[in-house]
Amino acid sequence: MSDDADACGRERHHAGDDSFARRTIVVRNELPKAGLKLPREVYGLLVDTLFRDSRSLVIGTATTIVAVAVTAAKTQSLALAACCVAILVVISARLVLIKRYLADPAPVATEASAARWELGYSIGAGLHCLVLGIWCLLCLTTTTDGFAQLLSAVVTIGCAAAIPGRNFGRVGIASIQIGGLFLPLCLGWILQANWYYAFLTLVTLPFVAALRIMCQRLQATLLDALTANNKIGVLAERFDAALNNMPHGLCMVDRETRVQVCNPRLTEILGLPRTTDLQNLTFSDLLAKAGATVSLRTSGPDPLTIEPMLHAREGGSIVIEIADGRSATLTLQPMSNGGTVIVAEDITLRRETEDKILRLARYDTVTDISNRAFFVEEMTGRVAAADQAGTHCALHFIDLDRFKSVNDTLGHAYGDLLLREVSDRLKGLLGSDDLLGRFGGDEFVVLQSSVADEQQASALSSAMIEALTQPFLLLGKRIKIGASIGVALTPIGRIDVDLLMQRADLALYRAKTAGRGRWFFFDAGMDQEVLRRRTLELDLTTAFQTDAFELFYQPLVTLETMRIGTCEALLRWRHPERGLISPTVFIPMAEEMGLITELGARVLHLACVACRTWPNETRVAVNLSAVQFQSDIVETIQDALWSAGLPANRLEVEITETVLLQNTSSIRTALQRIQDLGVTVVLDDFGTGHSSLSYLHNFPLQKIKLDRSFLEDVGKSERSLIILDGVGALIQRLGLAVVIEGIETDDQLAFVRGMKHIDEVQGFLLGRPVPRDEIISVLERSALGSRQSDRLDLLKAIACAS
Repeated sequence: MSDDADACGRERHHAGDDSFARRTIVVRNELPKAGLKLPREVYGLLVDTLFRDSRSLVIGTATTIVAVAVTAAKTQSLALAACCVAILVVISARLVLIKRYLADPAPVATEASAARWELGYSIGAGLHCLVLGIWCLLCLTTTTDGFAQLLSAVVTIGCAAAIPGRNFGRVGIASIQIGGLFLPLCLGWILQANWYYAFLTLVTLPFVAALRIMCQRLQATLLDALTANNKIGVLAERFDAALNNMPHGLCMVDRETRVQVCNPRLTEILGLPRTTDLQNLTFSDLLAKAGATVSLRTSGPDPLTIEPMLHAREGGSIVIEIADGRSATLTLQPMSNGGTVIVAEDITLRRETEDKILRLARYDTVTDISNRAFFVEEMTGRVAAADQAGTHCALHFIDLDRFKSVNDTLGHAYGDLLLREVSDRLKGLLGSDDLLGRFGGDEFVVLQSSVADEQQASALSSAMIEALTQPFLLLGKRIKIGASIGVALTPIGRIDVDLLMQRADLALYRAKTAGRGRWFFFDAGMDQEVLRRRTLELDLTTAFQTDAFELFYQPLVTLETMRIGTCEALLRWRHPERGLISPTVFIPMAEEMGLITELGARVLHLACVACRTWPNETRVAVNLSAVQFQSDIVETIQDALWSAGLPANRLEVEITETVLLQNTSSIRTALQRIQDLGVTVVLDDFGTGHSSLSYLHNFPLQKIKLDRSFLEDVGKSERSLIILDGVGALIQRLGLAVVIEGIETDDQLAFVRGMKHIDEVQGFLLGRPVPRDEIISVLERSALGSRQSDRLDLLKAIACAS
């Protein structure tokens, strides 16, 4: 809506801000009575609340502009369109006013200047609501469109409901806005001359009164907060004077170990800048800010964390080691309110590093980063600390793509050098609180500490994939690999490292199966998805063994005669429980499982057998997978033709650019041998992916099927028509036949028929995929017409009935 309802939180935030506390130092202890003049400082703060955050204004106005524009477009009303323009003008003026206010270094320094800004704001807000009210009145009185009337009333009432959220600090402004919205609305209802609309007016009046009362109560609450803030400011100045002159560092934490008070001396001891933001930090977070590693030890050998000591409230002393080598003692003294006072004294003692044996036990010898055991040990503590602090950790499982080929072709020396380079690149992307480890082989893992949300973890995963995709220069050799990453976030209130690792591993599995070079977050459905996929793989194996697949056939129509010249064979799997499963699901699965070669051979055989029974020398087209070219595909095609007794010129094989991307001599040879048999080679889905024109002359092709994307804007964009006609002309001049897919409307067919460079068309308008036992009937019925127009009508009627 035009005024958001979240401003109440902003006012409370301002009321607690130290700068505002100092500005309200002279506020009286008693609230002013109604009608009495407010103190200047309080008045200035109230005016300031009107200008501080324009996001809700922009978002709300965008919503109303869309609503006004929709009603104008739907009703074709110039008056409503004028309202849309008026709103744009008013909001522009209001935003300019807000921008000028924010640019003024002291906009409410005097009572007069504050009054001027308030007046400007009042005029803009009043006009804004008045225009919206007039729009609602026009919708109710000048149109009979029920949707427009309902939308205008809903938006108007919604805008009114949002007014207290932004303007409760000035009840007068809120009253002007409420009147500007509701007076036209109620007038519009009254002019309907309908008792029910009059009843709406009556029930609206209490709502209007309630909105104004709400504004008054919220304003009183804000004034209470400002008065209390004045007292707090005086006490804070005295406390700061004592705290800042202490010779020792001092920190007070609450029962959740969040820092409440901290003097500059403590930040000096910890080596932190005086400007360190301490808001919402736990004491552990504060120690973490002192360096990449903060080790806590007592006089004994076992490391401790400070969190249990703070929660146990037993007091005592502890020695900390700061990352730059300095040390300090922390003396903990519990308080009666559940918090703890921590006094720090700089004792700066250099400590020796851990011995070599301990390091070998904890760090990977190749990359010098954490090994699996030490990483899991460190991760356990950090996840627990993050959970105590109420923040997330993100675990990134990283699997290097094509690393094995580097080891196999260049040797392990290059492999080890590559692992060290990968480690260095990852280190450059991590923060001081993050943890990097290697679990063995080409598996790296990163624990990202103190993660606010998935977006922050996503940014790191994207950066790591980008970094590892860049080529590596190893001893003069340029090596290009990549990475797949699975990410899991720790749930708040649940510390389970094993579960976290399992989730990251499942997400990595999804990333690798999705094509590598990608990252995925774990979601609750992944474990179920893995189970479903494994079950589906078993079902696919069973379907393959029991020959449970079906072939459907979709016609391709020759434009010149409007007769069916070819039928494309489409494989279908009717699962006994899940129904028809899309080929985009089970074909890639069959390729991964190594079933596609034999399955493809069966499809070729069945399609050839079916085609032999079709009338009028109708041809059959069969799709080939790129995996099938890894075997002797030519022999497979020959066997299918021979066993079915089908002439080779009645078979077409369709390939995609995935086959051609391999661009090997064996692929070209196989395609040429297929063509030499008399079989037509068709390039399918041209216009998607790379779609290089080099395919048209580097490979033996006879027919090109243009992807349906060429038809998306035909009829709306002249450029689309030019591109489609130009591509068709180019292909025909190369001596290749042209097919356009995706004909679904009469307009699309009319456009295509008007071109000179399209030979065949395919789409639901002219024929849908049908089972084998129905395709013969389709072929016979479609050939009955003696004229093109008759055959076209028959095709459309058959397709509609399919």
